[in-house]
Amino acid sequence: MSDAEGASDEASFAPLAHSHFSVSDVPRRQRFEEWRESISCVFEVEASLDVRHDNFNASVDGHLLDGVMLAETSSRQQTWYRSPQRIAADGMDHYMVQLFSRGNLATEQGVSGGVAPKGGLVVYDLAREAKSATSDFTNVSLILPRDMVAPFLQSPDDQHLRYLSPDEPLVRLLHNQIATLRSIAPDMTTAQAIEVVPHVAGLVSACLNGTVNGSPAIGADIPLATITLVKKIVEIGLSDPELSPNTIARQAGVSRSKLYQIFEAYGGVARYVRTRRLRAVARQLADPALAHCPIYDVARSCGFENAAAFARAFRTQYDQSPRDYREHAKSLRRIDLTRRDTVENYESWLHQL
Repeated sequence: MSDAEGASDEASFAPLAHSHFSVSDVPRRQRFEEWRESISCVFEVEASLDVRHDNFNASVDGHLLDGVMLAETSSRQQTWYRSPQRIAADGMDHYMVQLFSRGNLATEQGVSGGVAPKGGLVVYDLAREAKSATSDFTNVSLILPRDMVAPFLQSPDDQHLRYLSPDEPLVRLLHNQIATLRSIAPDMTTAQAIEVVPHVAGLVSACLNGTVNGSPAIGADIPLATITLVKKIVEIGLSDPELSPNTIARQAGVSRSKLYQIFEAYGGVARYVRTRRLRAVARQLADPALAHCPIYDVARSCGFENAAAFARAFRTQYDQSPRDYREHAKSLRRIDLTRRDTVENYESWLHQL
């Protein structure tokens, strides 16, 4: 056996990469700030003074499974915010599926809203703005790159902040799968993870496709294949300033009235297209590889022809100018890259998935 083959075999039997973060050894008055700094890699959090100073605790215990992150988090009551600036800075484009073994989550956003059902699942699209609140809690998060799941979803852009009810059999199946993975992760090897992850991603896709409760409310008489096709036409045509409802309807082979019905839940066709264009601009403004590109050149590449109209739309969407957005994203990246001395922690893993 060659040295390379021996090293490969040895790596196959290596345990999963493991990360553990806790504030238990931090002085009590400093615990919340230590937690807020750590979790800022993905969320901005706030808590009342009582919660911060009354024996605050927080921990994250995570494992990496071949490009997928599995983590158990425990902490006190707090609010969570994933802002457009945070999204721009970290560039995460992932789905996160959470189960709560203790406590619960509530949000007024997304398809579901209100308090998540006990024993169910919560789905995040981490490329979307999110505001939520939790009680004292323990949860398990399964975080998967979008390209591992989205190609198999009937509605990949309609998953954000969905509540999946335990009354659904596929939800119970996925819930049990995630809980089991959490319990056996300390004993798994990297080779086993490579075998398991495609099946886990497939189960996530099947659950999201096959779950009725919490699904987006689009006309029941419109096939999902048609909705998917229409959205793909929009994505492909974002750079074309001439993209119009007539063009989309013709290419998709649907009537204008059917097209308007598809986008009614998004505020109309024009608003949906504008939002997708602004999101594309925001991603490029946050990309350090494009820092040399003039802002309006970025906007034109995403289908905006009028500089003033673009600037107004961007400020309305993100509550700041495109220039400030780019600078804020740059500063957040700089903080993240210099905060920790080691790469063996869940914070850096999240941005390497």
